Amino acid sequence: DFEMHGVNYFPIRNKRGTLLWLGVDALGLNIYKSNDKLTPSISFPWSEIKTVAYSDKKFVIKPLDRQAVDLMFYSTDPETNKTILELCIGNHELYLKRREPDSVEVQQMRAEAEEFQRRRDSDRARLILEIQSRRIAERERHKMTVQLQRAERKAVQTRQDLARMREAAHLLSEKVEAAEAETSYMLQQAQEAERALHGVLREKERTEHEKESFARQAQEAMDCALRHQAMMEALRHELEKAHLAERRAKEELEYRSSSAPSIQEAEVQSREKPRLSVHSDGPGYLSLTAPSSAEASVISHPFSHPQPRNAIPHGNVNDVIKTISQDLKIREVVEQKTAEDHIRDALEASGTKSKFDTLARISRGSARSRISFFEQL
Repeated sequence: DFEMHGVNYFPIRNKRGTLLWLGVDALGLNIYKSNDKLTPSISFPWSEIKTVAYSDKKFVIKPLDRQAVDLMFYSTDPETNKTILELCIGNHELYLKRREPDSVEVQQMRAEAEEFQRRRDSDRARLILEIQSRRIAERERHKMTVQLQRAERKAVQTRQDLARMREAAHLLSEKVEAAEAETSYMLQQAQEAERALHGVLREKERTEHEKESFARQAQEAMDCALRHQAMMEALRHELEKAHLAERRAKEELEYRSSSAPSIQEAEVQSREKPRLSVHSDGPGYLSLTAPSSAEASVISHPFSHPQPRNAIPHGNVNDVIKTISQDLKIREVVEQKTAEDHIRDALEASGTKSKFDTLARISRGSARSRISFFEQL
């Protein structure tokens, strides 16, 4: 993990015998709990450490703060203390070297590099400016080309519209001439119609007298027709009365002619045949019963197919398989996590961004308070 990169861990114990981890890195010495190598409990930067020394399994760190007591812990063997001391010396020298002022050669080389970088940046900026200006010119040229093409198409369209307008004007002039000719013809027709109207009016005046005479004759003919119609109605009523009397006479004659033979036949049959009497116990009947509605439904539906239970639609099978696969992958990832992974997840959940935030937090306060905290672990 990133928090464990560049840190060398050594098992140590404080005066109370608590098992801890000592971490040596480029920034200083860190004290970790036995079950957590990611989050240091105490940190001592190299700027606060005066000297480090060891004697057998005992290791002593003297801070610059005179009021603070020495930090002491115990390792597993003297070789471990020797390794810790060598790492402390090397990291401390690198820490001081990183903070020493540069030599004249290095400063000159750095100035030359900065000048070269400045020239390079200026050349790059000039090149970028030229590229941008060229792109702008290309865009302007393309825009002008597009505008020129649009103007040419517009000019062609204008010429075509002008030609169509000329043709339309020519057609309109022809239509105007035709309308003028038609108008003159209609004027002539109107004059002729006016003359004909005058003639008709004169003819109307002449025929008014004939019309009155025809009306008198028509009225006389109507009166004559009404008189004839009344006479016809009277004759029709008399004719209907005659027909009705004739029909009644015929019906009476037919009735009298048909009743005489039937009476004679009835008398003959009564003399020849004896009288019979028929006795019946009761009328017979036949009842028909129709099939009930349930039987009809059974007959009309002879087959019934049972529906399968707990059937999964074909479209949902793929979704179920995908869900199971994702759950299995998540379980595999969780099972492969180590204790450090779980600690890292807990740190991310608590809001800790990096180990530098943790170091800044645990480095607060005086060295004396941190040493006393270390002794109480």
